[in-house]
Amino acid sequence: MNNRPSRLEQGGQISGLSAMIAGILGVLYMLFTFVIPYLSISVTGIRFSHEDASLGAANAPVFAFWTGVLLVISLLAGYVVLRGILWAIWLLAIGLGVLTLLGLFSIGLIIAPAAVLLLLAALLLTGGRHRKTDPRHNSPLRSS
Repeated sequence: MNNRPSRLEQGGQISGLSAMIAGILGVLYMLFTFVIPYLSISVTGIRFSHEDASLGAANAPVFAFWTGVLLVISLLAGYVVLRGILWAIWLLAIGLGVLTLLGLFSIGLIIAPAAVLLLLAALLLTGGRHRKTDPRHNSPLRSS
């Protein structure tokens, strides 16, 4: 039996790893735009500065939390794509899609590329797995 991944599976793996990279880029964007500018470093430690009364300063801890969540989801997505755990890929893709819609006016547009790429990976990997199990595509006498 041929253990080589099909083109659909290869495309799914590339899309899934691209989703991981897009998620990590979103993490870096959120860190450098919404979190780091509002950090205060002193001899007592690192904390969020509340001297600035702006909305950005008030929301910096929330963005820091979602940055961590997105980093974990992105790394987990890369892991499950490499391992080929299809149910987990679907779970993460649907979860990121819901998170994108719920946070549409805050972080939704930042995580949307990762969500779309992960959904594409889930579709391609499902199609590749379905094609491998379909007896019409495994026949050695199949004419081209």
